[in-house]
Amino acid sequence: MTSTHAALEGLLELCDQIRDLQERSLREPETRATGVAEPLRARVAELRQQVFRGLPGLSASPRGQALSDAELLVLALLFHRRVLGLADPAPAGELVALLSQAGFGRTDSLKVLGPRALLRRDGWLHAHAEGRVADPLDVRFQLAPEATELFWTVEDEAPAAAEDGTPPVPYGSEEECLWDLHAWRVLCLQRAEALLDGDNAGSAMPPRLRGLRREARAGLLRIRGRLAATIGGSEYRIERFRRQHHLSTDELLLVVHLLFCELVEGAPYVAALECLRVIAESRSDLFRKRRVVGPKGRLRQTGILVGREENSEYTKALATELCLADWAADEITAGATRPPRLDDRELDDLLRGDE
Repeated sequence: MTSTHAALEGLLELCDQIRDLQERSLREPETRATGVAEPLRARVAELRQQVFRGLPGLSASPRGQALSDAELLVLALLFHRRVLGLADPAPAGELVALLSQAGFGRTDSLKVLGPRALLRRDGWLHAHAEGRVADPLDVRFQLAPEATELFWTVEDEAPAAAEDGTPPVPYGSEEECLWDLHAWRVLCLQRAEALLDGDNAGSAMPPRLRGLRREARAGLLRIRGRLAATIGGSEYRIERFRRQHHLSTDELLLVVHLLFCELVEGAPYVAALECLRVIAESRSDLFRKRRVVGPKGRLRQTGILVGREENSEYTKALATELCLADWAADEITAGATRPPRLDDRELDDLLRGDE
């Protein structure tokens, strides 16, 4: 893992902890989580020196460096939200609550998000409001592209060396890439199992779940690194499909999960609730991400996923089974039928023959 990725992963883990602390306070309002909150807030106070300085996009942006700690944390929390697969704008009230858990006063947080605040005035945030909103907490926010680049830039997609310093190995074929995605899916399935362990109820995120979540994220980063190192990797069918349909990480995972359920496990139809658990990174995601697999989610609206619906007005939205549409599976796997690309040494051996 590069220093850039280490800094980014550290930031995402901190945002995980802030969100976990907020969810715990909602579940257990009578319980004071001082033992958890104080170390977390100490880490927040060191963000600029320990994390933000390790992000090239932020280091290269004088405007970004001029932002206050609270302003940078707002942007980081919104970026973290996108990484979680939540594409809808975040309510101001949610951001204020998260900033409060991180040690910032609610009044100061409201000022950071206000209509005359720097983040909105300078275009770091896009504010969404339906009609004439009287309550400022009802305004919803999304990151502007320039703000996203503070945390993840085009250069970050370049091939990254592994932890031992070796460069990523290019893919020899699209099929190899698909099997790598299958391995990532397996990590996400293990994460789903840990998510619902009986010992996890009502507690902070256990180390096993945190470790599996980190492994799943690292697995996806490795795939991105290998694709970036592969000549023509951006034209692999799965990559073209992802770009064409603007798939989020969660949506890509669902597509991969259903593809291999059909091809490897012989189960073309999978319960929608199982799909929800596969994309959940925390227990609260079971509530937040219902729409992703629901009938109003983009995958089902566009026909990429097809539900085996019950013809009843009383059928629950997630009480169905899902499959990957045949046309989508055909598009994704079309490139896997090609012969593997030979590397230079293999090509030399082939040309020399039996010499």
